[in-house]
Amino acid sequence: MHGTLTLPRDRRSVHGAASVWFAPLEPLMVSVSAGYLRDHSDQAILLSRFLLGGYAGTQYTSEAQIVSLNASYRFTERVDLFLALQQVRSLSDFKPEDTTADGISTFLIRDVSRAKTIENSLSARVNYHLSRLVSCGLDYSYRDYDNKLSSLYEGNVHQVTALVRAKW
Repeated sequence: MHGTLTLPRDRRSVHGAASVWFAPLEPLMVSVSAGYLRDHSDQAILLSRFLLGGYAGTQYTSEAQIVSLNASYRFTERVDLFLALQQVRSLSDFKPEDTTADGISTFLIRDVSRAKTIENSLSARVNYHLSRLVSCGLDYSYRDYDNKLSSLYEGNVHQVTALVRAKW
């Protein structure tokens, strides 16, 4: 009979968010949101391709700050516009202690797993209500991804989508 392998772990989390919305004009609604997420854990990890291998102590931290500004404006009963701006700053850091077990080195794992990014996005959508049950729209979004530690996976994306919606 095989026993269950349990590795020691200590985890701490902090999460918080706040949002405020207001309508400065009757057809306009604006909201501002901010959030913070942080997880940190200290734990042992198993470094092996087989059951019997080496253990290493490790610390893992992931953190994100999110800020967004959203607005919606109703031009007429049939036409409305949405606009959203958002910035996400994130960090992830995996720090195993320096060790080599069964041919696996924690030095390489540490370098590959560290990330510090800033992602900025803009979204705009216009909706046209053909009737109470059917609407169509055009959506544009732009995302810019900036990795502060490496140029790998950096870049931006433009996306345009045509939408048709029906309710029943």
